Amino acid sequence: MTKPPSLAKPKPGVALGGSRISVGGGPSGTLGCLATLDGDVVILGSAHVLAMRGVSDPGTPIYLQGRSEAIARLKSSVGIDFGATGTNQVDAAIAKVVDAKAVSPWIGDWGPPHGASPQITQGMRVWCWGGQSGGKTATVLATNWSGQLEYPNGDRANFAGLVSCAPLYAQEGDSGAAVLNDAMQVVGLHVAGLDAEGVSLFCPITPVLQAWPGLEIFGIQD
Repeated sequence: MTKPPSLAKPKPGVALGGSRISVGGGPSGTLGCLATLDGDVVILGSAHVLAMRGVSDPGTPIYLQGRSEAIARLKSSVGIDFGATGTNQVDAAIAKVVDAKAVSPWIGDWGPPHGASPQITQGMRVWCWGGQSGGKTATVLATNWSGQLEYPNGDRANFAGLVSCAPLYAQEGDSGAAVLNDAMQVVGLHVAGLDAEGVSLFCPITPVLQAWPGLEIFGIQD
């Protein structure tokens, strides 16, 4: 069992939601938030970062960008189907925290999340703290976006059931960031930005939690 990290305001140099993270030699993205599963504290983020689009093996170290010691090790990821006829709904992975003092449940300067919420409606305001963009807000345009996304290495994958938001709240490097509602509840994970359309896309939190039965967002319990 992993010792839970402190809910107190983190010290400088501690990895928190919105921190830039990377897999050694691989792509960099954003630490979404902390969660618990089977007694372990885990990092929740995107599969195309934490699992390098599914190429990484369990146990692969995850680093806070600029640091040489791993803060977590890949535990599991949702496989991304890159086939022409496949359709994805989730881009998510979890990594087991190796040192509770090296991480914090805080998301940016906003504080710890207050659990998760499945409620996402057109016109609602959402918040996101990305490792590249910092804290931003946007409005939900639609809750059932479908289309093809291209990853930085050129791979393409079809997605359905994503949430589209405007204005664009994220840039490259923000992948995996937690998306929050006004009550500081996690409603999803950032997947991609469509620069030409000025739209950001995130995966609703419900299918993410369903991918790992028992996974719970770590933070303040209301």
